Amino acid sequence: MLPCITKRFKSLLCRRFMFCLLHDFCVEELNRCNLLQFCIY
Repeated sequence: MLPCITKRFKSLLCRRFMFCLLHDFCVEELNRCNLLQFCIY
């Protein structure tokens, strides 16, 4: 599994995002409303 941290993100919609900070691809993962989960490699 990838080590990740969750940060709050201002958004009007409930979405799921997982952004890879050091890579050119992103992976979608279950997450709560108005939260971004950033992958740390």
